[in-house]
Amino acid sequence: MDTWNGNFVWRRFYAISTKVKLTLKKPGFYAKSSFVSGINNMTWLRWATLDGQLLPNSEEIAELEKQRADNAESQLRQVAVNLLKQGMSVEQVVQITGLSKSQVAELGD
Repeated sequence: MDTWNGNFVWRRFYAISTKVKLTLKKPGFYAKSSFVSGINNMTWLRWATLDGQLLPNSEEIAELEKQRADNAESQLRQVAVNLLKQGMSVEQVVQITGLSKSQVAELGD
C-alpha cells in the first residue's frame, strides 16, 4: 500500500507469514517515555501487528523486564515478612525464600 504525504510516497511493508508490518509513528509518540527531550519531534518506523498494535522495541522490553523483576522481588520480600510474622525463624525464611540471612533479618527489624 502506498501513502502520499505531500513530499514522499511511503510504502507499508507486510510480512504475511509473521503477521506484522512496518508502520510510521508520528511526532509525540514517545511523550510519556524516558527518552531524551527533542525525540518527540521525530517520526519513527516501528513494527506493529496487522491491526496496528505496536510491538515493543528493545528499550521497552528492557523496561518491562525491569518492572517484572522489581515486582517479583517486592512480592518475595512480602512473603518473607508474612512468614516472620507467623513466627518462623530467620533461617527457615531464608531456606523458603532464597533471600540472604541479612536481607531477612533486615525485614524483621
